[in-house]
Amino acid sequence: MLRSIDIVPIILPAYYLFFNSIEYMFGYIEKSFQRHYVESKNSDLLPFVVETFERFEKFDMARVYEHCGWMIQDDFDPTGPLLKKNRLVPNCEGFVLNESDGEDGSGF
Repeated sequence: MLRSIDIVPIILPAYYLFFNSIEYMFGYIEKSFQRHYVESKNSDLLPFVVETFERFEKFDMARVYEHCGWMIQDDFDPTGPLLKKNRLVPNCEGFVLNESDGEDGSGF
């Protein structure tokens, strides 16, 4: 009915953590924060947070987008890399992990 009045609905996928690339980025930042932070009463946390975010300033998200099902042409294909037999999880160190390497399904 909408198409009859020249309205083209755009159907977006329901929210799924493993299709949302920003969730991966926040997970990478969180892991980096946990890996490098040394708790101290005298340290100011703000410079450390800024430094942590700066580590990811030039981080290439291309493989993460591809992993989440997004293609160069902005097409969304949820079946490609997320098929159980093909499932590889990109990580923030530039390596690719098999899901069976102890990672949970979200890649964190």
